[in-house]
Amino acid sequence: MGFSGKMIKALAPFIGMFAVIALFHFTDFVLLKYYPPIANFGFFAVFFSSLFQEKTVIQKIALAAEPDADEIFLYRLQQYLPPKKFGRCITDLFHIFLLEPFLL
Repeated sequence: MGFSGKMIKALAPFIGMFAVIALFHFTDFVLLKYYPPIANFGFFAVFFSSLFQEKTVIQKIALAAEPDADEIFLYRLQQYLPPKKFGRCITDLFHIFLLEPFLL
């Protein structure tokens, strides 16, 4: 009894997730712990910079996927996402620098 191609494709995200968790837990690769704040800051920068354009990033993506999307809702969503991502970045940095010594 072997693994079929469909089963491997279905299990691939879980295998990858456990591999990353094991990598994070069993190594001292320092840059890995900075990935969440870097990713959140990157999203914040993209969303915030698009506020000064005619159409925001969220509007462009949503209108490409669904042309009859409500533009007012999309604009309000664009107003909500930059502060949320910035807050997540600050929270991630808080966890890295202030809570990590207590978790050892």
